[in-house]
Amino acid sequence: MYFNNIHIMVYFVIAAIGCIIGKFMAWCNLRLPEDKKIFSKEYFSENRAGNIKGTYIMMFFVSIIYVLLLYKFGIRETFVKNLDLIKFLILTPMLISSFMIDLKHRILPNRLNMVIFEVRNIVDICLWY
Repeated sequence: MYFNNIHIMVYFVIAAIGCIIGKFMAWCNLRLPEDKKIFSKEYFSENRAGNIKGTYIMMFFVSIIYVLLLYKFGIRETFVKNLDLIKFLILTPMLISSFMIDLKHRILPNRLNMVIFEVRNIVDICLWY
């Protein structure tokens, strides 16, 4: 079965990736405002035990956005033609995370802003060539 010339299993894979990234974003939303390391022993011990509550909404939201982005941009033949899809798949979780942190704590972490800036510059350089 195909939607927009993309097999339905690709949509399921993208939704699963969106769920994983949504769970990671929920963890980042807790750690970034406190200026703590994102990858630490706590990340693996708390995520394995399932102690982070309220991540299901973020997981569902990100997976729906990823599926909609895939439907809108589709999968093209070359890497350069897929850069729009890749750009939005990378930048969307970061922008959602900055929005959620700003909504809750009224701050924007410098690390997150710098990463968004760097990713955008890399995409622009790739498109320039």
